[in-house]
Amino acid sequence: MKAKWQRPTDNFWISSVSSVIDIERTHRDAGFPAIDEGVVRAHYCQFLSFLEANGMTTHALIDPSRPVADVELRNHDLTELGFEFVRRYHDRWISRLYKLKTPEAEKRFLEKWRRETTIGE
Repeated sequence: MKAKWQRPTDNFWISSVSSVIDIERTHRDAGFPAIDEGVVRAHYCQFLSFLEANGMTTHALIDPSRPVADVELRNHDLTELGFEFVRRYHDRWISRLYKLKTPEAEKRFLEKWRRETTIGE
């Protein structure tokens, strides 16, 4: 089956910890409930850690020996499967900030989405 789209070859920026913090700040300024910056960072890092643990990255994105200052996600950080997963679910994951439950419950969303992700659809 031929893919409906072709992945760009340039190493474009996808998102970063600071961009998600900025999104939360914009929502807070618009009247949404405030979310602690530590929660925002942990939520974003959970997504990146899931990508790493499931072989969807080309290298480690998070160094556990250092605090997460501003981890950045770029096109070349992802395998083909990782790119497809991010293309489909990154924005949905960020939107989950306003529906957060436990890390385990959030991981179940990621696992469900992973089962639904294939390349070339």
